[in-house]
Amino acid sequence: MVAKQLVLDSLCARSAFWSCAVLLLASTSCASINFSHVRVDTAPEKAAVAQAVAGQTDLEKCLNLLGAPTSVEPSETGQRFILTWNWLEQEDWGFSLSIPLGDQSASFNWKDSESQPQFVRLFFDANWRLVDKAEG
Repeated sequence: MVAKQLVLDSLCARSAFWSCAVLLLASTSCASINFSHVRVDTAPEKAAVAQAVAGQTDLEKCLNLLGAPTSVEPSETGQRFILTWNWLEQEDWGFSLSIPLGDQSASFNWKDSESQPQFVRLFFDANWRLVDKAEG
């Protein structure tokens, strides 16, 4: 019976020690969780992009279907014009923990970022007829 009481007293003492240690750590440390979602511009409707057919669609119809492009530039040869619609979806997750250790502190930071820049690019000839398109 005495041995059983000694074991119980030892377990209670250990439990109290770890409880105090966790409480002290929690009260002196700093932890944070971060999340952000960024959207820059929006993607044109897939059905609208599908209606832009090379050799059949002109500039006016493409603009009516897709709206204003992000950029317009001539090709390297100057024989074509390139209209591009860009958009971006980005999500960031993060966690940080800082624990004071006397005059210094130990810290841990983790971050995961997922970014998906995408585009639709339409190529027009000198008469502003659609000749090609690219998506990515």
